[in-house]
Amino acid sequence: MLKSCQVYYTKIDQLPSAELVTSIMERFPPVLKKRLSMYKAERARALSLTGKLLLSHGLKDMGYYEDALQEIYYSGNGRPFFQNLQIDFNISHSKDIIICAIAPQCKVGIDIQHVVKISKRASSFFLHPLEDQDMDNHSKITVWAKKEAIGKVDGNGLGMAFTEIYCPENIYYQGQNTYYIHQLDIHTDYVCCIAFHQKSVDIETKEVDLVQLVKEF
Repeated sequence: MLKSCQVYYTKIDQLPSAELVTSIMERFPPVLKKRLSMYKAERARALSLTGKLLLSHGLKDMGYYEDALQEIYYSGNGRPFFQNLQIDFNISHSKDIIICAIAPQCKVGIDIQHVVKISKRASSFFLHPLEDQDMDNHSKITVWAKKEAIGKVDGNGLGMAFTEIYCPENIYYQGQNTYYIHQLDIHTDYVCCIAFHQKSVDIETKEVDLVQLVKEF
């Protein structure tokens, strides 16, 4: 049976105000309020909250019940999950775009990166020895996004040794795990990669207006 994944993203022209963020937080379940309150920087808190608004919108769009956010818990390594829903999700943001992938019945990891200049020194922290240090900048960022997405499928994230990951054909084997990576065309100034354990997944992307997200919550 073909698995599916819905990807929702929003562009930020202006972040929600600190007052609005606080107001929305009060309607979140305690576990999410606690997590959001850990962010000291207002921008980081607003970005994280907007990601949860995308998740809430996506769940309603996919037909899940209104209060599904109440079902979120966190694993020992800090990866959020739904305890009573057969559904996985992952959120990423970079500069002015926040993106959320929601996948029923399969694990998912997603990463988006704004295209910026990466130095050779910086790339040495994530490039595999077989990956060319002299590759063009866009290719380096694509490699970075791929590895971030792989690490987020199982929640290992930055704990993975990215310099040991080599997946030139958009497939990566690690022990008994196989990861399949896809690139999503979200915006010309960004690179976005999504990873699954399943080979064939039907992916649909939808842009959502930030004002709509706030109004409907």
